Amino acid sequence: MALLDWLLSILKKPEKNKDPLPAPAPVAPAPAAAPPKPEPKPKPQHITMQDYLMGRDALAPLTDEMKQNAQITVDKVNQLLDKFGSRRGVNSGYRPAAVNQHVKNAAPNSKHLTCQACDLEDSDGKLRDWIIANLAVPKEIGLWMEDFRWTPGWCHVQIVPPASKKRIYIPSTKPPLNPNAWSGVYDKAYD
Repeated sequence: MALLDWLLSILKKPEKNKDPLPAPAPVAPAPAAAPPKPEPKPKPQHITMQDYLMGRDALAPLTDEMKQNAQITVDKVNQLLDKFGSRRGVNSGYRPAAVNQHVKNAAPNSKHLTCQACDLEDSDGKLRDWIIANLAVPKEIGLWMEDFRWTPGWCHVQIVPPASKKRIYIPSTKPPLNPNAWSGVYDKAYD
């Protein structure tokens, strides 16, 4: 029994004259999280997703694939506008089938339906002229254009090549709307 009493005495409270264990050091509060950075403002010449969708996504919501296509299209158009150095409005971006069927001269299988094309305003022809003089830029970015004789007042750009694989392609068997917009001749190295 003496052994048991001795063990119990060891396990009892510490004696009053012994120093208590030091209190743990205070823990500094974690620094406050930095407020989220605001979305960067688009450059003045850039188009936004809202510009591209034109509110038509309320009429016909986009699939996940179409959302990805739309983002790629907007990004590539903005790369083009960065190089061009000037703002251009969106004449036609996303085009649901119900809208496409009412667009004069629209192809029934238009790339606008799948968010892979954008028509940029070009009433002064400056974007057209710049593209013709700088075909290395759309090639580098990965854009193809409808022949400018079929697109008076706008430039149609798309993120996928046409069946012909031509950088500037004739979009229709219909006669051009502005046959004198340009010669139709360009260096095929850009195809």
